[in-house]
Amino acid sequence: DDYYQIGEKITPEANSSGPFGPSIAIAANGKTFIASCGNGDVVYVYTTNGLNYSQVDKIVVTTTGGSISFGYSLGISEDGRIIISAAPDYDGNGKGAAWIFSNSTSTCVSPTIISPAGVTT
Repeated sequence: DDYYQIGEKITPEANSSGPFGPSIAIAANGKTFIASCGNGDVVYVYTTNGLNYSQVDKIVVTTTGGSISFGYSLGISEDGRIIISAAPDYDGNGKGAAWIFSNSTSTCVSPTIISPAGVTT
């Protein structure tokens, strides 16, 4: 079976910084996918109408220091309603953290931060 492109090429919003898609994940139902954007500590959320994917959310982590590599690793539930995003350098000293987001409509809400002992969140 040959693969074919579904919809248009997907790109981040015009003012995004860094490479798009160092980490991506798609829900098992194929209706939602997430992509990180390299230098911006941003994860974009896209859904499909059956023909094209379009951006429905932008998850941004604000830090006091520089980039923490939020979105370095991504995961998404089968139905696309739960997203996990990891940052391997959350504290600036190589200790990581992960954020879990749930989706009750079309916007990610209720972030939960998980981090190893000794990392302040």
